[in-house]
Amino acid sequence: MTSHPFLRPAHAGLLAGLVMSGCAGLMMSGCGGSTSTTGGGIAAGSLGAEAERGQRIALESGCVACHGSSWQGGVGPALVGLAGSEVTLDDDTTTVADREYLIRAIVDPSAERAGTFSMKMPPNQLTDEQVSDVVAFIEAIGATPG
Repeated sequence: MTSHPFLRPAHAGLLAGLVMSGCAGLMMSGCGGSTSTTGGGIAAGSLGAEAERGQRIALESGCVACHGSSWQGGVGPALVGLAGSEVTLDDDTTTVADREYLIRAIVDPSAERAGTFSMKMPPNQLTDEQVSDVVAFIEAIGATPG
């Protein structure tokens, strides 16, 4: 009986690497993965305490998977420059991304969706305090140049 070529010991490292890469991708795709708390394109220590906690929460929740590694956007909207900007919703109305809008967008992502993005933000289990911290982070990077 012969074995499959990828099941041979010489390929074990390659196969393990592929499996691990796939698992990491799946973890990040649901915005529930984890990443370094010093990443996200914002220098550690450059934000206030609440915003620093918000950045850490956003990173640990895997938000960079959709909002981009530098918060410049991807399959989800950019967070840099979002606070205070005008957002066109999927029903072609516009709203200002003020604190209330940002809280709604995080707590109930399907309530008011940005019109140019086909991906739906998955629900999350963040507490009110965590949501407030994430909003503080988004507000803190609102004026950061891209």
